[in-house]
Amino acid sequence: MKLKNLLMIVFPSLLFSQSTFPYERSWATYFGGFETRINGVYENPSDQTLLIDGNTSKSTYGTGDLSTYYSQFVSAGSYPINSNGSNLLGKFSQSGNLLSAQYHPLISSLAITRYLIYRDQFGNQYKIGGPAPLNSPVLPPGVWLSTRVTDNDWVLAKYDENNNLIWETYLPGTIYSDNLDVDSNGNIYITGTTSWQGLGDPGTFRPDFEVVSQSGAPKPNSFIVKLNAQGKKIWGTYVPSLYITAQ
Repeated sequence: MKLKNLLMIVFPSLLFSQSTFPYERSWATYFGGFETRINGVYENPSDQTLLIDGNTSKSTYGTGDLSTYYSQFVSAGSYPINSNGSNLLGKFSQSGNLLSAQYHPLISSLAITRYLIYRDQFGNQYKIGGPAPLNSPVLPPGVWLSTRVTDNDWVLAKYDENNNLIWETYLPGTIYSDNLDVDSNGNIYITGTTSWQGLGDPGTFRPDFEVVSQSGAPKPNSFIVKLNAQGKKIWGTYVPSLYITAQ
């Protein structure tokens, strides 16, 4: 391995002289203020604009109120940056002109921070947050879970490309940032772990919760759930779990 790495360093001109680099930079620009990180860039298929997902951690650089400094990076009328930072959403033209930008406001009936984990081909955003407080309210009907079912429920919320809330549902357990995918029809696939025994559906891979107790309490099961584009469950199943097999 060391020899291979050394050769890559000593003879880069030899490697690149035999082929032409196929990409050329069309444009480049800065986006956001201090402590801004861009997490993803997506092309909106409807109008070919570029949607930028990022987050800004409010910098301790300088002294005094930095609100004026941070407001210069977003469109007029945007929500102000939160005291501990905010998601930063931007829209660019194909030529690199900034069309709009805003800090992510907390548009929800639940006062918990949401984290953007996915954006689908239609520009819709999927954000998770949790655990939900024990006194969390009932969510609007028509989704999978409008009420909490465990003491460790999380929340999944779907927003459109302009950050308008479409729906939100409780999730019965722990969900991580890489545990969600969306297919071409807008169906949503979620994985996680749960102690809730009412998730599985008849006819699925493992409809029944596997009870393995530890210190008198059941160990969590892993699960997969499919939701439709409106947030309603199509099916759910338990799957072999690390929490069960690694004893």
